[in-house]
Amino acid sequence: MNKYSEEQIVKARQKYLKEYYKLKDGNGKFDTVKELCEFFDISKKTLYKWRNRYEESGKDPQSLLNRSTAPKTSPRKPPKWLERTVVS
Repeated sequence: MNKYSEEQIVKARQKYLKEYYKLKDGNGKFDTVKELCEFFDISKKTLYKWRNRYEESGKDPQSLLNRSTAPKTSPRKPPKWLERTVVS
């Protein structure tokens, strides 16, 4: 993903969160979180996921980017001793 695409994703998600915080303060244009999510065509679960990430990171905009779905370890990777034996 290029830098421009990342910036666009972050801006859009910040806009969703800005409207969410306005709603919680009582001065937004939406009455409920459901209305907000329907307007922006996102699920409540996704909005809350982004909000939690954003707040846990100390409101770092980069936390709103998509995370990798790749596994941290491969279930098919052979044990180290076998790998060393094959290499030698």
